[in-house]
Amino acid sequence: MVPCLFLNPIDDDHHVGAVVAVRQHAGNYALGKSELAGLEGDPQMAFAVELAESGVPTLVPDLLGFEDAQDLMAGGSTLQGGHTRDIAVATSWLEACDEVQGPLGIVGHSLGAQVGCS
Repeated sequence: MVPCLFLNPIDDDHHVGAVVAVRQHAGNYALGKSELAGLEGDPQMAFAVELAESGVPTLVPDLLGFEDAQDLMAGGSTLQGGHTRDIAVATSWLEACDEVQGPLGIVGHSLGAQVGCS
């Protein structure tokens, strides 16, 4: 299980493509998906909201160790391996989502960029 928020644009039911938005590390494990969704933390980090408002469906996961996934363990894997698994689960969900048709992407900076490149 990967705790996520799905920000779906309200302009129509089907969109071309979608993104997974990943939060920076910043030494703050209490925040994750909520900051990118503009619910907590630094409002300047709420880029998932801006993506959704511009028409891009955006899935925001809590990677292993952050926010609602703080208590989950890597299960014998490396932390990077756990994060890569979380992104695989998130993209699989988007691929199965009826509201999303087309290519998928990943966006983030700092830890988000590291995970996106793995």
